[in-house]
Amino acid sequence: MLDDYYHTVEFIDDYRLLVSIGTTMENPPRIVLVDTEKSVGEAPVQTPFHLPSHFDGIEWLHILLERGSHEPSPAEYLAPFHRDPTQRIAAVKVSPFGYLVFRLEELLKLVEGHEGHDIPWDEWNDHVFLPSFPQRTFTLFRVWISGSRLFSVTSTMEYGLDAQMEVYDFSIQGHANT
Repeated sequence: MLDDYYHTVEFIDDYRLLVSIGTTMENPPRIVLVDTEKSVGEAPVQTPFHLPSHFDGIEWLHILLERGSHEPSPAEYLAPFHRDPTQRIAAVKVSPFGYLVFRLEELLKLVEGHEGHDIPWDEWNDHVFLPSFPQRTFTLFRVWISGSRLFSVTSTMEYGLDAQMEVYDFSIQGHANT
C-alpha cells in the first residue's frame, strides 16, 4: 500500500504515523494509519481511511499535525497533551476543498478491532470537521495546529497588513467553537 505515491508522513506517537496518499490509478485518496509496533509478518499494520468520493482525482494531500508533539522537550514533559495523541487533532489539506480536521482520539478508537482493514468514508465522516475560513476577498496565509486547536491567519490585503486570526477549538469542551 505504501508503494503508492504518498505526500506526507507524520508521527502521532512513538509507534504510529499518518500517511496521506493522493489518487493513484488503482486507488482513491486516503489517509493511512501505520502502526509500527504491530505487524503482519514483516510489515507494519496499515489501516486506510478513505476520503469522500468527490475527492477522487485529487493527487495532493498534506497532513498537518502539531510539530514535535509526540516528543516533548524536557521543559514540556509535564504538559499532558504532548504525549497523549488522544488530546490532539490532525488536519488534512485537500486542495481546493480546504482542511478536513479530526480528533486523533476518534481515529484511534475507529482502528481498534479493525487494524489492517479499510475504513470507508461513511464509517468515519461523523468525526471529521470542515472549518470554514473567511471567503470574501481574504487570502489564507497560514494554518497551524496546537494541541486541540486549529489556527488560521487570513488577510484582505497583500503581505498580511490587515490580518485576522481565527481559532477553532476541537477539544471535548470546545466542540469546534471559534
